[in-house]
Amino acid sequence: FSTLLSLYSLMIFLNNVTDYQTNFLFVKAIVVMDELISGDTNKWRSVHQPSLQHLLFILIICWEGVMASCLGIGTRDMYKNRKSDAATFNQSKKWTLIGMATGVCLWFGVFTIAAGEWFLIWQSKFGNTQVTGFLLCTVFLLFLLFVSRDDE
Repeated sequence: FSTLLSLYSLMIFLNNVTDYQTNFLFVKAIVVMDELISGDTNKWRSVHQPSLQHLLFILIICWEGVMASCLGIGTRDMYKNRKSDAATFNQSKKWTLIGMATGVCLWFGVFTIAAGEWFLIWQSKFGNTQVTGFLLCTVFLLFLLFVSRDDE
């Protein structure tokens, strides 16, 4: 699981870095809140300053980079200790668990809560990150619960 989440997180990070402009336009569309069903009722929450929009996206990219790095280091450590005693192997899960917890916080906190409920993406015609965020949060959480179990 660690390897798969590590590769997935790395792909997300690389996609956002290598195609910054396309992905930034999506983030911008979310935070500007131009396509809401409720019209201007909740527009006071929107972010129209380009510098803040870029800052938000850069913070997300950094978060994804930390997540991918933690998962990569954790995968390496677990692989290196796969034939060690249970206590050593359990200790080697530390970075993987941190990476998975970072993923849960990212997918639920940023995509489900912030984009979904603060910026009301569920009202947008542009795209809804709530479902994807929730699904990814669930996957990361299930893997986190599985990997966090002590090996005997």
